[in-house]
Amino acid sequence: MTTRQGCPMRRVSDEQKLINAANSLRDPLARRSFLKLATLAGAGIAAAPLVAACNRESAAASGTVRSATGVDLQTGRISQQIYGLTNDYWNSWNAGYEAATKALECSARQFYHDNDPAKQVGQLQTVKATGSRMLIGAPATAGIVPAMARTIQENQTYWVPSWELQPWLTPIDVGDYLVAHVTPPSEKIAYEVATELFRQIGNTGKVVHIAGLRGSTPDLYRSAGLARALAENPGIELVGGLFGEWDREKSRSVMLNMVTAYPDMVAVFAQSDAQANGVLSVLEERNMRHVKVSGIDGNKENLQKIMTGPNMAVTHMSVPPHLAAYSAVAAFDALNGWKPTLPERMMYQESTLITRENAEDAYNKVYRNGLPYDVAKMSRTLNPGDWDPQNLMIPIDPELHWRGLDKSGRSLNGAYSEPGFTAEFSRVTADYADRYRSGPFKS
Repeated sequence: MTTRQGCPMRRVSDEQKLINAANSLRDPLARRSFLKLATLAGAGIAAAPLVAACNRESAAASGTVRSATGVDLQTGRISQQIYGLTNDYWNSWNAGYEAATKALECSARQFYHDNDPAKQVGQLQTVKATGSRMLIGAPATAGIVPAMARTIQENQTYWVPSWELQPWLTPIDVGDYLVAHVTPPSEKIAYEVATELFRQIGNTGKVVHIAGLRGSTPDLYRSAGLARALAENPGIELVGGLFGEWDREKSRSVMLNMVTAYPDMVAVFAQSDAQANGVLSVLEERNMRHVKVSGIDGNKENLQKIMTGPNMAVTHMSVPPHLAAYSAVAAFDALNGWKPTLPERMMYQESTLITRENAEDAYNKVYRNGLPYDVAKMSRTLNPGDWDPQNLMIPIDPELHWRGLDKSGRSLNGAYSEPGFTAEFSRVTADYADRYRSGPFKS
């Protein structure tokens, strides 16, 4: 009798059972705690060999999967670095990550950085030590991207970061292992959300702003989008501006101060859905049903709150599980020889404005019956003839993306000013639009 990989079945020792149990724990701290407790409990084996064996098992977690054209492709481990699963957005993202590792027949490894830059950079050596050749997720801040990129390049790990990228630093400046940067268009998203929020309150009144995480790229762009909408609505008075740090409880604390300072508020612009949930908890306790709240991300709970009302009014659905799955597929494809063109190395993932008019439809499409994506179909190497991104993906022009931001002595890579770039940019834009043939928001 053989396993699915064709290896002979064998009797499993007690030691091996412990190793297998440890490997089933995705959190590295939980895994180490398990091994330590197993040893202390008298398992009869030393902790060091157990850990070493566990790591050998982890590093060897690779195999092949056959493409639609009959080519055997490498699998392996796809690790991810995210804030943590206490955040609503990352819970939704994680569903896409897990679906992707399953669809690509890859193993998974979770790393939680808690928005701690030093912790995240330090995790990269563990990513390498445990055999991961692929990595996705979001840097804690844009400022740590150069240090992470150097380590990624040295470790030869295919990396597809989302959300954060230091202005004027592009993947081509780093090398092939920073495969691509993929992010929703945060400035445009915030502009559309703020415009709709202002419309719902009659384009007049006092609006509390709860910012995101100081120094983060999405916070910078979301504040810029809000400012653009504010300039078009002179009847709006914006107040507040304290940071909720993408966290429900921290945003709740901020909101407790805001209801005292600005009892005449008519709306709250929260920089994320998780922050909006903290705001909503305060308003619901005080029965302040007239105050409208906006968020950004399109998390499951927030869509439900828009449907039921009365406070949650609008969000923008960037579909976190899609972004996770698309990122994992890009890393997988790079491992298997895909070489992205220059325009493909920085991509926007388009997002959808959600109000009461379309919230139920969006919820049903994305959350009610499991994830609505064929992840393997996203892959250019598994399905080279008819791959489909299943969401509109648009190349980023770095000059426009970072327009107005301080270059701090940096300059945009000369490849972007070469004569053929404009034509290639247009070709890739058209190709991705044509290949987008399915997905929950395909009209």
